Amino acid sequence: MKYAISSVMGTETTFDSQNLFVDWISFRFPKSFQSETAKGDLTNFLVQIGFTIYQESKAGKYPIQKSLETDFFAIYSNQRNSIILSFSGSNGHYFYTLVQKQLIRWEFWTSGKLTRFDLCFCRTLDSNQQLGIRKFFLHCQTYLEKKNQTFSFQTNSQGFLLTIGSRRSNQYSRIYQAKNLLRFEHEMKGKFISNYHSLLVSNSFKEFEQQLTRHYLKHLGTILPLEQSYLDWLVSRLRPLRQAWISPVVLKLDYLDEKEIRFTTFETKRNFIKFLQFLRFTNSLEYELRSLDSPYRKVVFRVQDFLKYQNPYVDSTNYYQLKKLRLFLEDLQSNSLIKSFSSSKFRSLVTIPDVKLIKSETNVWIANVWIAEELFQYSYPFLVPDFFESEQLSKQQFAVLFELISGFTSTVNLEKPFQLDQFFDNYSKLSNQQKVQMKKTLIFFIQKFQQKGLIDDSIQIILSKQSPRSITVPSSQLKVSHFRNGFILSETLIID
Repeated sequence: MKYAISSVMGTETTFDSQNLFVDWISFRFPKSFQSETAKGDLTNFLVQIGFTIYQESKAGKYPIQKSLETDFFAIYSNQRNSIILSFSGSNGHYFYTLVQKQLIRWEFWTSGKLTRFDLCFCRTLDSNQQLGIRKFFLHCQTYLEKKNQTFSFQTNSQGFLLTIGSRRSNQYSRIYQAKNLLRFEHEMKGKFISNYHSLLVSNSFKEFEQQLTRHYLKHLGTILPLEQSYLDWLVSRLRPLRQAWISPVVLKLDYLDEKEIRFTTFETKRNFIKFLQFLRFTNSLEYELRSLDSPYRKVVFRVQDFLKYQNPYVDSTNYYQLKKLRLFLEDLQSNSLIKSFSSSKFRSLVTIPDVKLIKSETNVWIANVWIAEELFQYSYPFLVPDFFESEQLSKQQFAVLFELISGFTSTVNLEKPFQLDQFFDNYSKLSNQQKVQMKKTLIFFIQKFQQKGLIDDSIQIILSKQSPRSITVPSSQLKVSHFRNGFILSETLIID
């Protein structure tokens, strides 16, 4: 079967894929529910699936019906005009696993409405990270003060606790220490969460989880200082959610694995960029989809069409260029280029299992290529404009741009440090005049990155190798003389 490819990048945003877990679920029922048989029917059902049911009163809580199957429980509590049924903590998590297995009989919830839903992420801490926790919380406090956010900062027996927002509002967040963890909890309540009730009870899990996961991540992304290292988990999850607003012609990159990177020659660098362009080119083609051990696409195209696509300035009939491109395509089966991506998804996957090049009767080379569907559906964290295609670059200009992009995509942190001595060690034979020209190229592409919204306008210039001293310079005022030791770029993470 033939498919026309969509330009929308697949983004898997389920609770499990983002390591989020449900921490609380509550439903609101009308006051009349108290005297109806419906409450008894719901209570009996909950006991059958393993919940002990409690009633909360001013004197405390007491059991209504007990379950002998599990230790999980749910609590009824009376409010002025309604009855609340709550599944707290691990009870809420267990209830949601039953929802996912479609074991909940929603007919017992006819008059009920989802009124609270909490999601949580736990970031593990090693012994070294424990030392910087106080500084992290104080930095968050300063950041929230500047944003005029309502918050509370305190300590308890476990450590620090930061709450953000009003407890009575529809959005309320907590960050606190728990043993060797930092817990990031977010409550969604009231009218906001009730809008998702129909998705929950209709078992529309994919849409339900996608929307709430995105809301959770984006909400925390707007209220927390993302440059903090303890928020690396949040930054890495927000990147793939960005819209491709930068340019319709982008390179999609994963985090580059520095242990696997073998870009020692100009040709390996050129082929890696060509590989990224190849993925964009084939994503625009019609394809045949088949499932082998996993889904694969078969695309068919003229080699000269790809040559013209990845280099608009070259003659598409150039024999030498076509030969080089055929060798490149044949080498794709080695899967060597994909090893630079850090995602474990690609480690055990044969990404391009078969490439066949056939010369037609009209002397045109036709490529038949099988490509793993995962390469197209993966949520790439970085979208970088393809300056390689839009600019006619010399080898030295290419090298500068490649170093800039590889450094930009090699770390989850928003701050991107670059050491110039390491870069120029690879070009020791260059004259001073050539090095000056490369620095001018560097300034040109830094300004391009800023204009495209990839980085902040303030560039940190490192003044000395022996000292952390630096100055901040707007990108428009950069000079060759600034680039003696190194510099730091700050990635812009726009959350719409």
